Amino acid sequence: MINCEAGISRSPGVAIGIASVLKTDPDIKELKRLFPCFNTHVAKLVEEAIKIKVIELCKTTLEGE
Repeated sequence: MINCEAGISRSPGVAIGIASVLKTDPDIKELKRLFPCFNTHVAKLVEEAIKIKVIELCKTTLEGE
């Protein structure tokens, strides 16, 4: 379980985690500027989860060929 003070930093953490993996706009620096108290732990967990899922999908795709 992930707890945040007042529950306000999780959503920006998720958004920053996704943006950092997908390299999307808005710029990650801009998100960090807008939400300086984002949950870095949540952002890291999201990044890792996406990377693991991508690896799993790649393996499944290669096995199916």
